Amino acid sequence: MTNNPAKFMNKRYADALLNVGSIRIGTLEDFRQLEHGGLISDPMEGAVVGTIANFNGAFRELESSNSYGWAKNSIRGFSPDQHIEIVDSSYFRTVDHYVFCASRTLSRQTRGAAEATGYDACVEIIDPMRFGYVISNRLRQEGLVPHSIRPLFKFDAVRYQTREFDASQAPCHPPDPYIKRQQFSSQEEVRWVFPSSPRRRPLNPINYVLPELISCCARAY
Repeated sequence: MTNNPAKFMNKRYADALLNVGSIRIGTLEDFRQLEHGGLISDPMEGAVVGTIANFNGAFRELESSNSYGWAKNSIRGFSPDQHIEIVDSSYFRTVDHYVFCASRTLSRQTRGAAEATGYDACVEIIDPMRFGYVISNRLRQEGLVPHSIRPLFKFDAVRYQTREFDASQAPCHPPDPYIKRQQFSSQEEVRWVFPSSPRRRPLNPINYVLPELISCCARAY
């Protein structure tokens, strides 16, 4: 087995990546819409959910309370004496970025999870940082990510945990593209996340041919 990130896919896509550098860059919104029998697609990709405990009182009490950080930032436009009632409310926020996903490594567990979805090939990403650099550079050239002196991306492991938090006890949590629910943990996923330019909405998946990627990859099987 290998210690390099492993990208599982259908053989024809693996051949295209290894031969000409053909690659598909997805988005979090795209991932939210995918259907793979619950094995891959998480409909809550890039989301955070805050729940608010019950509140009944004047708006000024809500503003002065340290226990309703997110509510204070989310509920506006009321006069200080206006009555506010919150009953089992929740807030749902999402973020969208360009993303490329792989498994942390090729193992029996990750291979089994991939084969359960019908994937019959695997490509090792033998130089993950250069791999991300090449993709980010193309996105930057097309104005799809913020301009910077160096390409912008983050390469990190996914954390498998809940996205929900008690907004009455904690400030607003920003949406995190590296969180998935525990049921997907068999993927042992890592991600290259490319922050999108705010003026570029909505985002759509992109197919590129980037020959520079060929040297970053090797066939696992």
